[in-house]
Amino acid sequence: MSGGEELGRLAAEQMLDFFVKTLGPVVYNQAVEDCRKLMLERMSALEDDFYTLEQPLAQHRRSGL
Repeated sequence: MSGGEELGRLAAEQMLDFFVKTLGPVVYNQAVEDCRKLMLERMSALEDDFYTLEQPLAQHRRSGL
């Protein structure tokens, strides 16, 4: 393409197909990795919340427990 040339519809579709095939897996894998990190962060926060809900145990003298 030289200056000012318009891209024809077929050429545009072929270019789009090329980019989807080439970059699609990279973008998809990055999205999966981002979701994995987000889920790990949320699971960690949820675990912290569960520890917060625990009740303290009274200190008992050794009475068989």
